[in-house]
Amino acid sequence: MKHTTLQLLTGFVCVIASCDLARCANVANEGDGGAVALARQHYMPAAGMIVTKESTMTMTDAALKMKGRAQEVTGTMTQTEIAKETREVFSADKFRYLLESKTSKGKMKLNGQDKAAPDKTDPMVGVPVILERKDGKWTASLESGDQPSAEQQASLDKEIVSAERESDFAMYGATPRKPGDKWDVDPSKLMGFADAEKLTGKFRVEFVEVREPHGVRCAVLKSTFDIKGKTKGEGDAPAMDIRLKGESVTQRSIADMIDLDVAIEGTVTVDGSPAPETTMHVEGPTRITEKVSLKKP
Repeated sequence: MKHTTLQLLTGFVCVIASCDLARCANVANEGDGGAVALARQHYMPAAGMIVTKESTMTMTDAALKMKGRAQEVTGTMTQTEIAKETREVFSADKFRYLLESKTSKGKMKLNGQDKAAPDKTDPMVGVPVILERKDGKWTASLESGDQPSAEQQASLDKEIVSAERESDFAMYGATPRKPGDKWDVDPSKLMGFADAEKLTGKFRVEFVEVREPHGVRCAVLKSTFDIKGKTKGEGDAPAMDIRLKGESVTQRSIADMIDLDVAIEGTVTVDGSPAPETTMHVEGPTRITEKVSLKKP
């Protein structure tokens, strides 16, 4: 899992984020017993490849409870987020990233009254970014050469961490895998779950079978997880404790080592203090999907 981020903001200022699962990969060859490599460290797709990812996140009627010094408020929270992004590979050490679009809609019902979540514009929409690796270190800058704003710089810093962390390799490893194999993943090495830090918990992957949807040979992988961490907190959004429990099914191209289709079903729990002497608890079902298309050179 890797790339991808969802932010759920209400008038009481709270953040929930989805998985941003970044994707990179290469050609794999079958080994003994039909085992295949699913990832490679420090790998980049072939120069000229354009990877387009469309992702959605929905959370419907999550239970919400807020407690202040003198009162308690209960209700529900609903949110949908849709995003589209592209990565164009220039070389093994350089690519362009563009967040083409990102929309978020949400609402709350508190003590029977509807409240719309405020709109939030992502400062990186439509702004091309160049990521480059030199001497083993990644840098990120605006393609225009302009000085980024503080919000944009925060996004650039996250892209650097994402590139350096190589979540795909952390997820799948260099060991050739075959249907029936199961393995555990260290959550602290993954990226994209609500921008949470110091992830802990359990994350297990199973190689279920090999399929060929649309003529593309894919490994079908099922993951079960129960992970938690703490969001960093930025601007008006406070740091929050966040937990995601559920499962996912992924179809990963064996030749390109890229996740082409990801479906995540689970339960998100958020706890924290959005304001002085106020606590908040949110818990509800969430669904995250990613669809990836490749334009090869």
